[in-house]
Amino acid sequence: MSNIVLFSSATISNKSSGFAAKVLFKDLWKNIDSVGRRGVQVKVRMEEKNGVLVAWLSGELDHHAADSVRQELDSAMNIRNFQKLVLDMSRLTFMDSSGIGVILGRYKKLKDRGRRLAVRGLSEKMDRIMRLAGLYAVVDRE
Repeated sequence: MSNIVLFSSATISNKSSGFAAKVLFKDLWKNIDSVGRRGVQVKVRMEEKNGVLVAWLSGELDHHAADSVRQELDSAMNIRNFQKLVLDMSRLTFMDSSGIGVILGRYKKLKDRGRRLAVRGLSEKMDRIMRLAGLYAVVDRE
């Protein structure tokens, strides 16, 4: 266990803002890589079409990666004109309470702007987390 912590700490301490980031721009596509637990990468890819911004999440959304995912989603929310944000979680392998916080925080920001949030592609584990956290009361499921 200590080897895992040391590996993550070393990886993170070598990066200026606490995560490894690689940003690639091509039209409306963006990729972000950030270090999650055990050095696992979290990736966010976005595409906007017909008033819907889809964000594909892959990897592990934990406390190590939550800030970078939050910043990336907030940045897109501030500069793009869409009515609905869809989080595609089909390639997300892990999510802890920090991930729940990312979802709830984006819901609140979107609601204040008259926009909607939805999730799709959840595994049984992710669906259970969403149900237990009560997120389906405020977030649509596609």
